[in-house]
Amino acid sequence: MKTKRALPALAIAAFAFIAWPAHAQSTAQCTAIELGATHASSPSIPSELKALDKKLKKAPLSSWNSFKVMSSSDFTIEVNKPSSPKLAAGATTIILRDVNAREGKRPRLSLSITMDGQSGKRIFDSKVNTDSGDFIVYGETLANDDGHFVALSCKL
Repeated sequence: MKTKRALPALAIAAFAFIAWPAHAQSTAQCTAIELGATHASSPSIPSELKALDKKLKKAPLSSWNSFKVMSSSDFTIEVNKPSSPKLAAGATTIILRDVNAREGKRPRLSLSITMDGQSGKRIFDSKVNTDSGDFIVYGETLANDDGHFVALSCKL
């Protein structure tokens, strides 16, 4: 008799497991480029930052005219698992929250991003939605009016 009662419960549990939605993609390949920004007499944007050229020339980043790459790292992130690429100064943590596949368009990534500045204080804490392959730039203005930023791009 106990076996007969267990079968319907087992069938419901199996159906719930099968119907559980799965992520279309559970990992993304990311690049984090740490930037130093200053005011200089002659503008300078390194060739490694060519993909960021338009963003660096728009406000608020256009406040600086000379940029240098402080560090760069390529890494893989998994859904709901924090990843912390190494920075020369400060720290950042990225979590892939969700992937939204869109018909005829690039997938959209939902990310949680935090950044602790050079002083160790939290300067950025946000949830961001971005298209696969686009750059997000976040960071801080330092006491001497220089800038410290991370340019992050993740793609499937």
